[in-house]
Amino acid sequence: MARKKADPCPPAPMPIDERDAAMEWLAYVDDVRTGKRPPPMPTGLRQLDEIIYGMIPGLVVVIAGRPGMGKSALVKQLCRNCVSLDPSYAALLTVLEMSPEQNAARTLSGETRIGFGSMVRGKVTEADMTRLWAAQNNIKGGQFFLDQRQRSVTHYREHIREFKAHLATRGKVLKVVGLDYCQQMATFDGSREQNIAAISNMAKTIAVEEQVCFLLLSQLNRGLENRDDKRPIMADLRESGAIEQDADQVIMVYRPAVYSHSAPEENAELILRKNRWGELGTAEVHWNGRGVRFEE
Repeated sequence: MARKKADPCPPAPMPIDERDAAMEWLAYVDDVRTGKRPPPMPTGLRQLDEIIYGMIPGLVVVIAGRPGMGKSALVKQLCRNCVSLDPSYAALLTVLEMSPEQNAARTLSGETRIGFGSMVRGKVTEADMTRLWAAQNNIKGGQFFLDQRQRSVTHYREHIREFKAHLATRGKVLKVVGLDYCQQMATFDGSREQNIAAISNMAKTIAVEEQVCFLLLSQLNRGLENRDDKRPIMADLRESGAIEQDADQVIMVYRPAVYSHSAPEENAELILRKNRWGELGTAEVHWNGRGVRFEE
């Protein structure tokens, strides 16, 4: 007699009574109110926090923009702000277009105002090296981790679980995971839309199961550059169907100076185009090009 094949899908959780769900939510609210649980992690940008309430575990936050807008700088800035909140907090950022050393070079350049070109050619003075070493010493060790390895969706999920468990043995709690960016991730043979859908679903699964805030970066279609108003909208997301569905919040980065020489270089907008937790809005911030970060 042929053996019955095992069901490849794990059993779904039983439905929960809405009254019980409300009780669980109120227990969370009361724990935050009384200090038993931490509130959402602030982004470090006051206006943005007023709109999204901070970085919330279990949520997928999509950060989207055209090349050169600063979306990679923003996700790195959010990760670094997370680990500055508590010595037990950790963040992991996977950057598929840049090595960890190149990422660190951008950080050091931003902190010291010493150009990357000067560093890569060794055209720095002894005083410059002193400033660079001082900046390196100011980086919080053992909390913010950079990764460049290309992984499949399945292996990436396993990697996050294993890394979180590894951090726990060192007394650290993984709070934020970032992926820069989803269109670069290796997936499986299939349409572009299917691949992006798999990555988007992976981000949502990791956020919920591991209780981390997942920052998922995405490119935007270049078609927006043909419009008079180049502020991005949801329809500009590449292969956007699954991303729109899985994202809890979508932040679009826009800097007018990228398109207009007459616009002030420092003007920038972080436009919230989707927010399951509240209202939409725009955080008007300043772009610090030399420091490679957003400020208020």
